[in-house]
Parts: sequence; structure tokens; C-alpha cells
Amino acid sequence: MERHAFSQVVMKDSQGYLNEKRVDLLLAACETQEEYSLLLIMWKTGGRISEILAIKKQDFDFEEDSIILKTLKKRKPTVRSIPLDKKTIDYFKTYAISLDDGDKLFKINRYQAYRILLRVGKRAKIVTIGTKQLHPHVLRHSFAIHCAKKGLPINVVARLLGHSNLAMTAYYQNFTSEDIKDLVKKIWGEKV
Repeated sequence: MERHAFSQVVMKDSQGYLNEKRVDLLLAACETQEEYSLLLIMWKTGGRISEILAIKKQDFDFEEDSIILKTLKKRKPTVRSIPLDKKTIDYFKTYAISLDDGDKLFKINRYQAYRILLRVGKRAKIVTIGTKQLHPHVLRHSFAIHCAKKGLPINVVARLLGHSNLAMTAYYQNFTSEDIKDLVKKIWGEKV
């Protein structure tokens, strides 16, 4: 019997993520354009904080409604294109208008980005996620779970996240017990 690479992933309830409603609360708690822009691009791309902070104006493709993220984690840097919804692309078209092509979107470091997220989280009364403190990777994790819940195939989620191994992405299919109940009801035609 052949085993899939991700069959060894331990299935458990995923409590370390924000649902769409809680992300909206975070975004609503932003007081500056920098706060809002940072959290919005993190949520809409699922990018690693290093990838987000490396974004330059020229990384947006306003014609194709997408953004190029440069994966800095691997030995051999790679790039991936992430499609963005029209509302988000229009927002960043306006936000980036004053920047030169080579200018970074955010002139902050990882620690400053973390502090921004904590500050906004306190305002939104979201300081812990499950048992952990709110941190930038939570938005990446939340993006992945959101995509999986919306039915994106796992290989598409892996590509969006820049994963080369499906076993890493399979973790995001770990739904809560309530999510599983809702999914089973849907397959049998029941209203959720």
C-alpha cells in the first residue's frame, strides 16, 4: 500500500489562525495607512514577513492584478506570482503611486512589523491566537486555512505559499471539529 508524504501529518484542531471576521476586526483597528497596508498585504498574499518587507513598487503587476513575492527562505531564491482581488490591487495602485519603482513598500524591519501587528491586535482585542501571541506568521497561516476552507486544491495552496513539499501544506487542511461537521453536512446537501 502506497502512503502519501503528508499522511504522517498529525491531525488536530487548528486554533492558531484568524477567521475572515477576525481579520476584518484587525484591519478595522488600523489607524494609519502603513498599518492597514501591511496587514492587508500579509492577509491577501499569505507571504512570509521577509517576503512582505522586500516588496517594491515594481513587484506589482497592475495589468494582471497580481504581485510578485520573492522567496528568500530557500538557498536558491525563487519568485511566485500571487493574484490579488480588484479591490486590493486598486488600493495598492493608489498607495504606491508616490513611490519610485525601486522603493520598498514598507521601510520597516521585522521587529517593527511585529510591533505594528501587536499594537493593532491590542486595539482589536486580539492578542492571542489559541495558545500563542499574535505574530506575523499567524496571517500567513490564516490565509492558508482560509484558502483550504474555500476549497482551493492543496497543490494550489502550496504554490501560493511557495511550498515545494505538499507535506508542509497539508497541515493547513487541519480543520476544527466544527469545520469538519459543516463540510460533511455540505456533501450530504444539508444547509450549514
